[in-house]
Amino acid sequence: MAQTPAAIECLARSKHPRARLLLGQWAGDPIAAKVLVDDPRATRAWLSDQIELTRTGHAVDFDSWALWDTFDLLGTEADPLLPGVRALAMRRPKLDPRFHRYDYDAIRRLGTRKDRGAIPMLLEILVDHRDWRAQELAAQSLGEIGVDANASAQALDDVARAHWSTYVRDMSTWAAARVRGEARTSPPERAWDHWPHDERCPMGYKGQGSGDLFAANMRRQRWPWRTTVGEQTITLTDPQHTRPVLPTELREIDLSAHFPDVAGAGARLGEEATAIWSLRRGSVIGTNFGEFGGSLWWISRRGRVRHLAEANVKDIVQVGDALYAVEGLAHLGLDEGSLIRIEATPQGVRAQPVLKLPGNPVAWWVRGDELWVGTEGGLFAIDPDLHIRALPCDADETYPGTIDDEDSRKIKAALARVRPIIDRCLEALPPVLPCGGAFEHGVGIEFRIDASGSVTAAEPSDSFAMRFPEVEACIAARAVGWRFDPPKGGPALLGYIFTQKL
Repeated sequence: MAQTPAAIECLARSKHPRARLLLGQWAGDPIAAKVLVDDPRATRAWLSDQIELTRTGHAVDFDSWALWDTFDLLGTEADPLLPGVRALAMRRPKLDPRFHRYDYDAIRRLGTRKDRGAIPMLLEILVDHRDWRAQELAAQSLGEIGVDANASAQALDDVARAHWSTYVRDMSTWAAARVRGEARTSPPERAWDHWPHDERCPMGYKGQGSGDLFAANMRRQRWPWRTTVGEQTITLTDPQHTRPVLPTELREIDLSAHFPDVAGAGARLGEEATAIWSLRRGSVIGTNFGEFGGSLWWISRRGRVRHLAEANVKDIVQVGDALYAVEGLAHLGLDEGSLIRIEATPQGVRAQPVLKLPGNPVAWWVRGDELWVGTEGGLFAIDPDLHIRALPCDADETYPGTIDDEDSRKIKAALARVRPIIDRCLEALPPVLPCGGAFEHGVGIEFRIDASGSVTAAEPSDSFAMRFPEVEACIAARAVGWRFDPPKGGPALLGYIFTQKL
């Protein structure tokens, strides 16, 4: 429906349950906003229903924009809805790891509306170490409530002193001062959304992209990862996660016949599985299609299939007696990850998200009874009780050089000249995904270029969603020694996405 005065007037008269939803999506329009505010009772009735739909997982993601834009628009007229917002803020998770234990938007509104009735709940969220993002938002909301939340001062001090995340510590420090009446400033802003980091892992990024080529100036952790624990320096090599080889009876299972709406169900499991773990009565299998989704599957020895969770599964690991799927995605502004606990119960295999990771996992190692995870934000250890500890890490490779648009054109021309060599490597890529032929597999390679323009090393891009080690190794072996024009300002990193067409 077009956003016109006539359409808004039509929706205002309509009794259809989604009429107010459409108006809410246009809440920034002065005419739509006036309709929503002038009839607050009807708007509250829709918001109440929408909050319940969201709490029970029956609302789609885009509906949340209309919900919260309209809630904010009503101001104090929305206060009768605060009990429902509290219930939504602390909902229990479903199978999808991205259906968070907490609703972040709801937690935010409890602070902006200065909801004193939410203080006990916000305190409970503040000390729940399983979701650092919810902790940060709970601290912010307590600070925005102000001196009425003075009872939370000691808990905020404790989190500010001991939390692994710089961002949670900073927010808790600010909030502790606010609830004591000592601060009048706005809450601290984070430099990167979703990227918590430890100051002992200095990482910065500045990049530019042009189609399939992306140039970057960065100071970031590269292999090998190194950390110092006490007086011991520990070197962690690239774990080189490769796709598993599935047993014959699992390779050709047709998932799409029973799960047509699940992302990637039409792909051949034997080619797309990223992880497999055998249990007594069957196997747990993970898939990862990057921004196109992924899943965790249970396949019994009798061939029965269950969809356990939607998740970008990168690996399945055993830490002590616990079995976890490691999942995550970095795409556009998103940088998230989680651990999903897999348990065999008398009622069957169950998958439950149990911990929000500090970001998309790019590497992970089981070390004794701990799981160590490397993200763009640093290196972290996770103990058996799912407490996270930030580890000091080296990020000692600096690439100050820059590659401008003119350089990019020259580099593309140089790569075109060696294209026949690359084509032989790309023959190992699997067929295109069954998405109408619009998506084609590719690999992301980062070239280290010295000050003279020579490629000294070529490595897989840590942030590229799908990995094809055979193709990556083939390209890397041929790339060392290639020469480009010298980058401006010194050594540089250059990334390129190779597909069978480019």
